[in-house]
Amino acid sequence: PPLQPDAPPPLAPADDVAGSVAGDAAGSSAAEASPSATANEVILQDWTPLGQCVDWRLGRVAWSTSADRLFADQVVPNLTHDSGAMSDRNARLLLAWCRERAAANALPEEIHVLEIGMGTGLHLRYLLDRFAVHCQEAGLDWGTRLRVWATDVSLPMVRNAVQRGLFRDWAEQVRFGHLDMQAPARFTEFGSGDQVDLSGRVHLLCGNYLLDLLPIDIFRRQRAADGTTSWEAVLVRTWLTHLDDLTAHTDLDVAEIEALARQGDADAMRALVPIHSLLQNELRAFGVDLGNHPDLALIERFADRQEAALGAGHPALADGTVVHHSGGALGVLPRLVELLASQGYAIFRDVGLTTPELAAGVRTYQSYGPTVAAGVNVLELDEAFGADARSDGLSLRTPPADGARNQTVRLASAQPLPDSVHEAFDAAFDGAELAAALDLADVARAQEDTAQAMELWRQALIAEPINWHFMAMAAERALAAGLGALALDIARRGLAIN
Repeated sequence: PPLQPDAPPPLAPADDVAGSVAGDAAGSSAAEASPSATANEVILQDWTPLGQCVDWRLGRVAWSTSADRLFADQVVPNLTHDSGAMSDRNARLLLAWCRERAAANALPEEIHVLEIGMGTGLHLRYLLDRFAVHCQEAGLDWGTRLRVWATDVSLPMVRNAVQRGLFRDWAEQVRFGHLDMQAPARFTEFGSGDQVDLSGRVHLLCGNYLLDLLPIDIFRRQRAADGTTSWEAVLVRTWLTHLDDLTAHTDLDVAEIEALARQGDADAMRALVPIHSLLQNELRAFGVDLGNHPDLALIERFADRQEAALGAGHPALADGTVVHHSGGALGVLPRLVELLASQGYAIFRDVGLTTPELAAGVRTYQSYGPTVAAGVNVLELDEAFGADARSDGLSLRTPPADGARNQTVRLASAQPLPDSVHEAFDAAFDGAELAAALDLADVARAQEDTAQAMELWRQALIAEPINWHFMAMAAERALAAGLGALALDIARRGLAIN
């Protein structure tokens, strides 16, 4: 909901949060110093909640218009989930689910798999391939039962997957289309434009780095000496800078840009994508009244949870209790779970705030070219839907050692899943195991001794035998060391996968 700042105006500069915003080194922080008011800058949008500001809206549109180029150029990192390793883990979990359903004489004749935000398509393609391999090894024909919905909000991404024949071996079982996770029941088929309602049909829903694309708010609770509380919110003021360089980016003049920013819809934002690099954000905390906020009870509970977890006197609580409110994810999750068939499940993997310490600092969103993403507060999601939440119609499960490298995974379902499926999920997505192979790769890259480096790469590939990205890096190291035959062998193995 829109937040109206109380009078008086912004807090004193000492309470300005812009300088305390932390971010992932992979992206650039959205918080910048306030530009000086000169003839070369203008305020494009005055104080606005994070999830409603021009920069966020522009980033949302950029995902649908520019994602193919941004993925190809690695402006948006995607190798972690496109390397094949995550696909194999999802394939093993799907096989365990199928075994449980078969044991209960309830395995569907058609097993519907939906990926929302397929990106390059590699994760989904490898998931299908690895599921077929695991079924073949077990003497099962369940791969033929798969009915696959390959979707993205970016039609260029879908078009690329179709034109490149990425799913050539699955052509009879895969349908490509457009799907917006904020209205996820409506699948619109690529090419024909036919629409299908997916409600209650999906047995496996995959979403990689999906929830962290949704809007967030940052609140801070202040507690007075008499025990009364008040709230602040981080708001954004957006500046259009370097006006003398404007013509190098767009034919629009300042007045036209201001009008489009006020208009705020998708068509207006598309016109503003070329000027994203000229936008600069100023962040500050304002007092706000959250009395009519629909999530106030949850926000209060999470603040209480943070204070209990961190303990009185913790430095992170000195200026108040910060609540990263993943309102977008909280609103979308129930809609996504409504797509699931009986005993169906969803896997969400995101960058997230996974410890009370991480959730206690002020972190906004990251910019990746013109796109934006924010770490999802999975602790708040757990407060709303986790094992202790007793939420009707939606439950979340956390794997062991979740949060390694700030990566987080959740298993979502509408009904309780059998213990065998929970055990398979815990084994497949154990955070310590997920990090182990990546740690080996880090050490291998830094190792100066070639023999030791290649041994580390061998160990990493034993842990993740179909990780073509590991193979590419190992082959590059072997080639640099003059081990041409070995480099060629490893590279050929990688090329056979990607």
